[in-house]
Amino acid sequence: MTAEGDVVGAETVEPVAVEAVSAPSGEAALSGDLGAGDKAPLSTSLRKMASWDAKMKDISLVGADFSVKEARALQATKGAELRESLSLILQTSYGAGNAKDDILLDYFAFLVSFSRKHRLTDEKASALLSIAKRVHERSTEEVLTLEKSLATLKALLLKHSVHRPPYSVGVFTLQELELIVAYMLDTYYRHYHLYQHVYVPEFVMGATQTHPNDTVEVAPTPPPLSEAITEAQREAQLAEARKAEEAERQRLREERAERERQRRAALTGVEVSQEVSDTITAAVDKQMAALEAQLKAQFEAREEELLKRIAELEGK
Repeated sequence: MTAEGDVVGAETVEPVAVEAVSAPSGEAALSGDLGAGDKAPLSTSLRKMASWDAKMKDISLVGADFSVKEARALQATKGAELRESLSLILQTSYGAGNAKDDILLDYFAFLVSFSRKHRLTDEKASALLSIAKRVHERSTEEVLTLEKSLATLKALLLKHSVHRPPYSVGVFTLQELELIVAYMLDTYYRHYHLYQHVYVPEFVMGATQTHPNDTVEVAPTPPPLSEAITEAQREAQLAEARKAEEAERQRLREERAERERQRRAALTGVEVSQEVSDTITAAVDKQMAALEAQLKAQFEAREEELLKRIAELEGK
């Protein structure tokens, strides 16, 4: 593992235009010079704003696993105090000789040092720590390959680098994105198989071999000859069974026919109702097809954009 001060990255990059955008909250932010006739637009704006905030919380990991306040406190501490604070947040032991907990604390302590070195804001540090935690947990719980784990990291970072709600939110700049990817490649993914060895549960399977000659098949016992019947008696029994089976099928057919007759008798004006139902169904199907085509086009455009961004990052 690398030392705490051995953090990968270029020189400090000042934030550029892509920043996290926070929606104004509260009625005061919208009041301004609204008159009495503007109450309805105000209520509509507040509802839209509440919906916007809810969607932003769903896609943003700022404050998810590490609150902004906790990220600020972590960046202000170093050494043993930093690891002790991390152990309280992650609910792990510190200084107890537990190798798994010590490795995990080092993992996040180095990330905090990286955030401090590149002067990430508290919100960005919170997002970075939360993303790193989600990537590590999924990689170990689902036993992901290095390629799939790296794809998970890139997907989460891209969701936090382009401000297009409700699909993504702009937290990191492009320069910060490149620094984070380079750092994770040089630290976490350089020792990825060691992390897997430590945190992935070990499964032990047992197998038992049995030779075919060890199994003895026992033939079923035939009925006694005293219960034997003649061929004519056998044919008579089969004929009676076929007759009973046919009678049962006829009874079921008559019951189904009677239920169908009662249903038709209870439905008056069924042709008109069916015509209306068909019209409604056709209209709904048409709308659903148009909506599906629109969503498919949006998803394809979004996927193409993300792949282009990933190609640009990999090219650099």
